[in-house]
Amino acid sequence: MVLSVSLKKSLYIDVIGSIVLLILAFVVAQYFDLFELAYYTTRRYEEYELDELFLLIFMLPVPLTWLSYRQFRRASLERDRRHSVEIASLKASKMQSLGMLAGGVAHELNNKLLPIIITSELVQKHMEPASPDFQRLELILNSAKHAQETVTKITDFSRSEKINLSECDVEKSWHALNQILGSICPKNISLSIVQNDFTGRIRISEGEFQGVIINLFSNSVDAIGNRSGKITLVGKIEQIDSDKTDLHLEAGPYAVITVEDNGPGMAVEHQNKIFDPFFTTKPPGQGVGLGLSIVFRCIEDAGGLILLEKNTAEGCQFKLYIPISGKK
Repeated sequence: MVLSVSLKKSLYIDVIGSIVLLILAFVVAQYFDLFELAYYTTRRYEEYELDELFLLIFMLPVPLTWLSYRQFRRASLERDRRHSVEIASLKASKMQSLGMLAGGVAHELNNKLLPIIITSELVQKHMEPASPDFQRLELILNSAKHAQETVTKITDFSRSEKINLSECDVEKSWHALNQILGSICPKNISLSIVQNDFTGRIRISEGEFQGVIINLFSNSVDAIGNRSGKITLVGKIEQIDSDKTDLHLEAGPYAVITVEDNGPGMAVEHQNKIFDPFFTTKPPGQGVGLGLSIVFRCIEDAGGLILLEKNTAEGCQFKLYIPISGKK
């Protein structure tokens, strides 16, 4: 049977370690004149032939101790390896179950969204494009289509491979987003939307981009609750130099979006878990913990980054970096 490279290496270490320890034992015995003591002892009782026995008793525990330590260490590493494999297997099983669940949910939601989309399109054909009702119906239609994209993104989230990303005009998407957020913002919350030279194309679809912002906006609304509050969205183009930043992003232009609220913030112990699937601080029935997970996956697939920049008693601030693929 051919030994693996790692096993051969381990055996070489055992042999070399044993030889080194024997040499050290010899040096120690020489330093304390143990050989002379053994000589006089064996000569005094030479009828018992103690020479070989004395050396065996003196030297044998040294390599045995080293080999025992090596075996214990090897068993410990093997236990840790098997534990890691077991965790990875459980995670893979969980993601497979999530994929099956997402497929069923996507099918059911698409069945519910299809009548909304078809009916809205039919009604629009009998309306004047300049009428206010036509614009309201257009908003409903776009929201339903974006909901379909979100359902698709939930399915993609459970897969390990990356999907092909489309692009969108960030300025156009941002303007459409202003109208959507303005219509769903509660009256107790002041909404401020700012943009500075926000032009270019980003490697993410319009529906996904708007879904990301709406998700963060909804979280801010939930955090503020019934209190009077303020939510600020700022969009700008920023040149990132990889030599002068610790963001670990490729150098180039980025669409930088900041979403900030003045809610109560979140518990410090929750900060490292906010992007984990199914993690939520909301009461049962009010959240499933997939929102920020999907946001994280969307931004990561686009080659970008999302950071929790601030988390205090005065509120939270998220910052998104999405690479610009080309100017208009």
